[in-house]
Amino acid sequence: MTLYLQNSGDDCFITCIACLFDLPVDNLPILHLDNQVPELNCWLKGENLYYLELVKPVDNDFPDWVFTILIGKSPRGDFNHAVIGRGLNLFWDPHPEHTGIENIERVGVFIQCFDTKYPLKTAQSEREFYTKLAAARLSAVEPLINKEEK
Repeated sequence: MTLYLQNSGDDCFITCIACLFDLPVDNLPILHLDNQVPELNCWLKGENLYYLELVKPVDNDFPDWVFTILIGKSPRGDFNHAVIGRGLNLFWDPHPEHTGIENIERVGVFIQCFDTKYPLKTAQSEREFYTKLAAARLSAVEPLINKEEK
């Protein structure tokens, strides 16, 4: 893994991907801020990979041997920032100040795709499918969390 620094204020996400794939940022697709995940998944399809973001991660969901992309509020302003994690712990911040993130709002992971027999039709349907999957997973875990708190 090569630990790159981001070139501008809004390319932290693609810089994290470049680090994880050990590729220069220039070798990756240009991702538009309002459509990053679907555009990334179109590019990853050729690698039989899928990028999935989970909201409200649970601490023990990600062991520290899993590289993740952690997304949360930047300490430098009222906007989100992406960093590389080992599990839910900060591993590398591509911003030159290396100040990390204030909280974890979403966790991104790469999943290897095995069955391409029934591909999803559009980036929108992919996003809806995985959003519903993540919501179902969280709703199944929440009663267990609430039970432990009582």
